[in-house]
Amino acid sequence: MPIPISAMIGPSTDQVVVLLIGLPPTAPNPCSANSVPNMATTIPMTNTAIRIPATVASEAMPETSFLDRTRDGYDRTAGGYVTAFQHHLDDKPLDQAMLRAFTQMVPANHRIIDIGCGTGAATAVLRDQGADVSGIDLSPNMIAHARRLHPDIGFATGSMTDLDLPDAAVGGLCAWYSVIHIPDEALPAVFAEFHRILVPGGVVLLAFQVGDQPRHLTEAFGERVDLLFHRRRPESVAELLHDAGLAVHAQLIRESDGDGVESTPQGYLIARKPAPSAEEPAS
Repeated sequence: MPIPISAMIGPSTDQVVVLLIGLPPTAPNPCSANSVPNMATTIPMTNTAIRIPATVASEAMPETSFLDRTRDGYDRTAGGYVTAFQHHLDDKPLDQAMLRAFTQMVPANHRIIDIGCGTGAATAVLRDQGADVSGIDLSPNMIAHARRLHPDIGFATGSMTDLDLPDAAVGGLCAWYSVIHIPDEALPAVFAEFHRILVPGGVVLLAFQVGDQPRHLTEAFGERVDLLFHRRRPESVAELLHDAGLAVHAQLIRESDGDGVESTPQGYLIARKPAPSAEEPAS
């Protein structure tokens, strides 16, 4: 019988790993890099390159779920991702400031869950700020690296679309560049899940790329992938959070760092699930 992710919200969690979403084993990706001819640009990186084509129409996407595509893409590229991005927050003071502010806003004596944690780079920053934090990611290979790099933090596989956590389970929820893979039509349900697992007064931190059109990656770190990055306007994200019962408390937009990786402004939102008023007892 599988151990639920909710087992992580408690003691002795370091070795808990469980696959929740029932996706099939990684299979060869049917997407061809030639499906978008003459539309790719190359961003050089350490020991590798990412080809980023211009926006493509939805009909260019293969007939497979976005969860399947995302899991497969990150499973294929987890090793390259560690090399390129494991320390990407070291020289980003504004990003670190938002993570620090978020940590300080989480209600006392409540845990934080990092959803879409990847290899645990942001999770480790939260831990270093004194947070009691665990991580969840869709990709087993990313989780394997996270556990290797941060053995003192509990990590598990799972999907933000259907979190195996009880209501009001955590005081803080970090989604650091992870809702970028959620299509527009699925985002309201994801934010409703975030609201469900937060305690009253709990806070959520989102990081995402700012823009109006998605980007489609067909190759990364020498591997063929099929990853769609949804870029959004902060005001649109804030409206969806509000509709889910999460009131935006703080917003930061910074320009791209010009490091050859970021090509758009970057957005950060902190929202709070309202606490009951003095005359309304907590449910």
